[in-house]
Amino acid sequence: CVGAYFAVTYFNKDPEPIAMEEIAVYTAETDDLAKLSWDYLGQTTTLIQSDGVWTVEADPDFPLDQSYAKVMATRLHNLVALSTLQEFDTDPATYGLDEPVCVIRATTKDGQTTTLSIGSFTSTVGGYYLTNDQTPAQLYIVEENVLTAFKYNLYDLVKKESIPSMSSII
Repeated sequence: CVGAYFAVTYFNKDPEPIAMEEIAVYTAETDDLAKLSWDYLGQTTTLIQSDGVWTVEADPDFPLDQSYAKVMATRLHNLVALSTLQEFDTDPATYGLDEPVCVIRATTKDGQTTTLSIGSFTSTVGGYYLTNDQTPAQLYIVEENVLTAFKYNLYDLVKKESIPSMSSII
């Protein structure tokens, strides 16, 4: 019995967690972003940030829902990849990058612009192919939440009016 006890406790130990190295794709503090521009479904949308408030570059009076811009900036804050390919087919069509699903341009307050192109979905890793113009020798695979943050055209970003809740109409 004593031997069985030691065998059970030895083999039922929780395994040590595997430390996975994060693969940095893009990093910028949300407050350091001055401009976000992206192409999605044939439309380019550009937002600019001043004093923590995002506005539409072409129409500063546009009723922009700030939460969309904040989610976008947060997703780019510390963008990491699920995986990276350093040796890959040079034909961008292989990864859907000849006609990207979305192209994101992030400009920091110091004027540095980075372009991220999102290609097709890969079921092997469960993410989207992405290239970064600052590291052209690498092909990244990123989570879907990067694309979902930018899957909007301008009129999707309108701040919607809310109707206050009422217990009765009288």
